[in-house]
Amino acid sequence: MNKIHLTPVVKNLLIINVALFLIGQVSSNYNVTLFNTFALYNPFSENFMIFQLITHAFLHGSLFHIASNMFALVSFGPILETFAGGKKFLIYYLICALGGGLLCSGIDGYETYKLQSEAKTYIANPNALDLARFMKEHTKEVYAENLEYLEFFEKNEHNQETVKSSIDFVNGAVEHSKLGVMIGASGAIFGLLVAFGYIFPKQKLQFLLFPPIEAQYSVIIYGAIELFLGVYKIPGDPISHYGHLGGLLFGLILLLLFQKRGLRNY
Repeated sequence: MNKIHLTPVVKNLLIINVALFLIGQVSSNYNVTLFNTFALYNPFSENFMIFQLITHAFLHGSLFHIASNMFALVSFGPILETFAGGKKFLIYYLICALGGGLLCSGIDGYETYKLQSEAKTYIANPNALDLARFMKEHTKEVYAENLEYLEFFEKNEHNQETVKSSIDFVNGAVEHSKLGVMIGASGAIFGLLVAFGYIFPKQKLQFLLFPPIEAQYSVIIYGAIELFLGVYKIPGDPISHYGHLGGLLFGLILLLLFQKRGLRNY
């Protein structure tokens, strides 16, 4: 088995990520968490700060989360840093992390804005039909559990207390949409993946028990899977697929700009 030789930037990124993960684990025992300040919040949340678009990429929520991302970093990072140089590699890494944060925030912000607009429309004219549509579209995970409430509302549609409870439910759904946070280096890692596939397209990669496949096709497959999972949301899925896609997309744009300026010939 070949020994992995860590390049300077990769080594420092590895140290920072692991150190912050350990600090986060220890501080959580004292009811203090780095997530409160440095995780990426919904743009409509009062906790959102612009610097979170970068800082979220240095936080991880579990041992598997950080282990998988750091494994990918030490797998692709050293050869890419050697190829491009430490400065360009770090800039590329951070921009991909930023891209993941921007796309995730953009999608989350748009969905919350749309939810607020629909909630405002419902509050102006509360009725059973619009409540059923709102619940089915925006509260899929609990829709089946609320069918009894919906039936109750239909029978008491003109009762003021019932109407008020439905408005509270709709407003609660809006507030709930602001609570999600994004953490992890996955956006930057997907940027490294697309860079590896772009620079070394014929190099074969093997993931888990799957047969080896050329890097260029691995990027396409991963991108397609992330797009599918982002559009067709699976209830309970905690992964920010648009964060992955943002890193991949920004990485591809940077690579195309580099090629246009002749930087691919290093």
